[in-house]
Amino acid sequence: MFRLKDQPEVKSKSVVVIADYPELKYLSRREQYLRKLAGATGGEYREFIEFERFFLTLTPRERIEKRETVWRLWNLALVMAFVIIMLTVEWVWRKLVGLV
Repeated sequence: MFRLKDQPEVKSKSVVVIADYPELKYLSRREQYLRKLAGATGGEYREFIEFERFFLTLTPRERIEKRETVWRLWNLALVMAFVIIMLTVEWVWRKLVGLV
């Protein structure tokens, strides 16, 4: 429970403090596998603490391209034809059953 120093009437509910275990931080990192993978692809494995040095060795690209394709479902003629056919079939079915 936490209380304010000058105001003892202001207090929080009970708090649970969980220890910060180092194995939880590095749970998915398998250094030996990463070294082997980097070596097989012609790369190099480095620790995260060398992050600044890693960025200094990178050369920026002169030109950056972004290719993006947007598929709008309602702009496709096939989808519109399917919807029109389904609505027509539904209308004919309702007409035959007597719901129209």
